[in-house]
Amino acid sequence: MLYGLSIIFGLTGTTNYFEIRDAVKALDGSADLALTIASVFVLAGFGYKISAVPFHFWTPDVYEGSPTPITAYLSVAPKAAGFALMIRFFNQVFVDGASLSGMGWSSTVSSPGHNCWASFR
Repeated sequence: MLYGLSIIFGLTGTTNYFEIRDAVKALDGSADLALTIASVFVLAGFGYKISAVPFHFWTPDVYEGSPTPITAYLSVAPKAAGFALMIRFFNQVFVDGASLSGMGWSSTVSSPGHNCWASFR
């Protein structure tokens, strides 16, 4: 995630969401690959934070080894904050529909994936 954000900072020269959006719109086509790679890195970081399917392997161990109140907190608060931050970041920086479809794909894959994985445990 940090590497993706550093690539975005290197391309745009700012950390303000609205200034990043304006700079991304002003970029020519030569930076599309770097911007795509940066977006994938940022999305992977958010996926790890919210325990999306390819990045969810750490959560059962943490939930199993923690006391019940800590598990209740860890299963709700970081994921809610991660979803809110991810939606805010991708809606304000990448306004097009591709970022929204990527988040929808991640949600669609994660929900059945978690349920299938839980049935095996």
